[in-house]
Amino acid sequence: MNTNYLLTSTPPSAKENYEIIRSKQAEKAANFIDCAIAVFWIRELKQYEQLGFTRLEVFLASQGIEMSKADYHNKANLGEMLRWINATREELVDCGPSALQEISRLAKGKGMAEKNRAAICRLINGKAKGLLDVDQVKEQVRAILGGDKKQADSTPKPPAAPAPVETEDNTDETAPTSTDWRTKYRAMLGRAADEADFLAMLADLRGE
Repeated sequence: MNTNYLLTSTPPSAKENYEIIRSKQAEKAANFIDCAIAVFWIRELKQYEQLGFTRLEVFLASQGIEMSKADYHNKANLGEMLRWINATREELVDCGPSALQEISRLAKGKGMAEKNRAAICRLINGKAKGLLDVDQVKEQVRAILGGDKKQADSTPKPPAAPAPVETEDNTDETAPTSTDWRTKYRAMLGRAADEADFLAMLADLRGE
């Protein structure tokens, strides 16, 4: 008796196979979203304790739940994103799991989600409508996160003091004299404890 599962069935038509793939992918996306929301509430409310587990790792290793800690938090982060944005279930399903997990990097907490809300909704809508693919979504997410990092790292730097010009006989014919406008600023720089102190002296000089 032939028990080969593949060979004991008649091959569906091309259209039937296409519809099977499409429906199963949509089903997979819907299941992923439902799972992400459930995981979010498990984490948010620490419901694993209500189920008799004192540690998350023990909960994940029990009852046949095949989910790593990293995957658990990735899904929970997606649920966290959905808490702060407006999107229909149809849009989320059409967006797909891979793109949603990437987009959820823009919403780690309420503040970040509110700041990036417009970009998040634009990316979900664009992917759902087929205007963006997963690689394009990843690229735009990286650009947004990179822009935030660049802005956070950029701090104003104090102006550098001009270096003295020395000659071979240790004299400087171009060095400022007591009447040179630079002299008073150099003296203030020498007395200032830090940049704020120097700026305060400068304000006093200007009568501000």
